Order: sequence, then structure tokens, then C-alpha cells
Amino acid sequence: MPHIGRRDEIGAIARAINIFREQAAALDETLQRERDLLNQQRNFITMASHEIRTPLTGIDGHARRLERQAEQMTPADIAERAGRIRAAVRRLTEVVESVTRAAQWEQARAEVHLEPQSLAAVLRDIVGRVREENPNRTLLLTCAPSPFQVRLDPALFDQAISNLLGNALKYSEQGTTVSVTAQSDGDWARVTVEDQGIGIPEAEREQIRTRFFRASNARATVGSGVGLYIVDQIMAIHHGDMSIDSRLNEGTRVTLRLPLSRALARQEGTSP
Repeated sequence: MPHIGRRDEIGAIARAINIFREQAAALDETLQRERDLLNQQRNFITMASHEIRTPLTGIDGHARRLERQAEQMTPADIAERAGRIRAAVRRLTEVVESVTRAAQWEQARAEVHLEPQSLAAVLRDIVGRVREENPNRTLLLTCAPSPFQVRLDPALFDQAISNLLGNALKYSEQGTTVSVTAQSDGDWARVTVEDQGIGIPEAEREQIRTRFFRASNARATVGSGVGLYIVDQIMAIHHGDMSIDSRLNEGTRVTLRLPLSRALARQEGTSP
């Protein structure tokens, strides 16, 4: 801006105008981010309303048919209708849990406690629990033979891995394998969750970690669009990062990278 270097009143006015322009630009950028977030929230509400309405409509339809035709139906017919109602209830429960997890994340990230943990032991606990919850699916866990420690918030890291495993199971068919691998790489630990599922369209891979965004080929499946966003944020809290490699109709590999405890200790000048 001309005159900004002058040391008289004109220069002072020029500098004030320049500061005003910078502040106006920063304010405009902030407002745009808020508008984008508002649009994302509106999309999320629309999506959640649809996801809730669909199973409720199914439950109501099956219940009405049972009410009208119960006397004419065989036990097998009644069992089939009851099974469909239970499936709709499970779908509704998944939607509610997704919304709840999104709300809980906003609260949990304000209360972070990083503690030295054996990464292999933590992963064994999480994968073991998910195996029990999904007895008909194959989950493989492979950890490097040499033990290594990372600093984790146990609850947040559990949420991150659970989100990744939930996605891997949800978007891959029964009979395929979901693999979890942990290894060290210099001062870093790497955890990879890989599936053989539907993959992510190439044009949408940059958006997939945006809050409330859902890939176009995933919208027929219940979800909230917050899972990978939360994982990405959790990794930032742990001084790490998340990378995604995916091929459409072949599968997705998500890699989490965390600094080892000894590396963090060197940076902070403390003991691991």
C-alpha cells in the first residue's frame, strides 16, 4: 500500500487502513469457516433425520402388519417379522450411537491425559473386544516382536481404533479379513487398519476426513460422517497423524502414526 512507510499522519492513516484490511480479511475467513461448518451441520441433521426415519418407518410397518394379521400368520411368519423389526432397531441404535459419539468427542477432547502405554497390549485389548462383538468376522492383529511404548490417552485411542475397525467391518463383506498391524519405524509407531471393502472414490479422498462428510458409495449404509474426522483429531492430540490409502472396490488402508515415548521424552527433556 502506498504511503505506508511514511512517518507522518498520512503514513499513520495508511498503516491503520492496512491493519483494518487485514482484520477484515481474517474476519471474512472466520465467517466463511463458520458458514461451512453450519452447512455441514445442516447436512448432518438432514442425513440423521433420514437415517432415523427409515428404520422407524420399517418398524411401524411390520408392527402394523403383525397387529392386523397376527391370527392368520404362522409362527415362521411372525418370527420373520420380528427379525425385521430387530434389524430396524439395530440400525436405529447405530444412528443414535453415532450422534452420541460425535457429541461425546467434543467433551472428551477437553480432558486429555497422555500416559505411557504398551501399544501392543492396548491393541490386543481393543481388537479382542471387537472380535467378541463380531464373532462371525475375521480380525487379524500383528504386532512387531520388540515391545515399544507410546503415550496415549487410553479412552481417546480406544475410540480412534474402534472407529477404524467399525468402518472396516461395516464397509466390507462377511468372509473378508480386517487386519491390524503395529510396528515401530525409527522414532515413530505405526498402526495400520486394512480392509477388503468398498473403498473410497478417488475424487472424494481429500474430503473423507471432513466432519459430517460421507463418501457417495457409503450412503446406503448407516453412518454419521464423523468417524474419520474424530480419528484425525485424536491423532493430532497425540502429536501424530493419519494417512488414508484406498482403492475403489478393493479396500482401504488407514495408517496412524504416533511418536514413541522415548522420542517425546527427548523433545520435552524428560524421562520416557
